[in-house]
Amino acid sequence: MSPRARFACDLEHHRKKAKLSQISLSSRMRCHTSLISHVERGRRTPTLEFAEAADRAFELDGHFVHLYRQISQSPALGWFARWAEEIEPQAVILQSWDPLLVPGLLQTPEYAQAIFSTTSPPDRVEDRVQARTRRTQLAIGDAIGKWSK
Repeated sequence: MSPRARFACDLEHHRKKAKLSQISLSSRMRCHTSLISHVERGRRTPTLEFAEAADRAFELDGHFVHLYRQISQSPALGWFARWAEEIEPQAVILQSWDPLLVPGLLQTPEYAQAIFSTTSPPDRVEDRVQARTRRTQLAIGDAIGKWSK
């Protein structure tokens, strides 16, 4: 489960365990009820302030802040985090048009290293290469599984 999905699941679990409605929790956290709903459904990424408020509301010692940090340190960035962690693994077909680069799923680790070393902080390059390699392995495994049926 991705850190973002874990955050959503844990938020709903703690809310129900405390017998709170989304309205009651939003009042405790001083945020809009729709934000609680969007985070629980994975439609919005929580902020640090939201995570801190959740920890206060449930009297937890940094549980949601820890999950927030995992989300923010994910090698996938921005909108791509949800794509890579939640949408792509369930995709039936992937289409890509990359006229200037070898598409990510076809990149060798060496090629990915060369690309990421020009666009990423030096301390993040290896993490991103490993993430790309894992995605490629997942895609190959899924393709073999579908073709063998």
